[in-house]
Amino acid sequence: MPNERKAIRDAITEVLESVLDFPVFSGRSIDGRELTEFVNVYITDGEVFTEGLGSRTEASVLISYRTDDELTDDQLDEKSDPIAEAMESHDFGGVMQGIIPAGFEYLDERERGYDGISLRYLVIY
Repeated sequence: MPNERKAIRDAITEVLESVLDFPVFSGRSIDGRELTEFVNVYITDGEVFTEGLGSRTEASVLISYRTDDELTDDQLDEKSDPIAEAMESHDFGGVMQGIIPAGFEYLDERERGYDGISLRYLVIY
């Protein structure tokens, strides 16, 4: 359901804005050309499971930190630590039933002017 996806993105964005000192955006399409660092929160895909008369949805959420600095993997890990800590310590106002760390990926987007790291979570709602 689209409104549920928006509520999930917005809840995560709100939590991250409270702990990070750089912009956090909800959604994939953003213009970060004027920014030295930022995070964007977006859902990449999801699957609906029908159980009797009910259903549940499992969706992949990416939280991507990007910077125009050339950082080492260790420095990217340090930048992503507050994100991971915030994700583990909040209940997100009951918008979702659960959120589980599911992976990460280092980003090398030099052609676009950014390095970064994406943290992947499985969200159940």
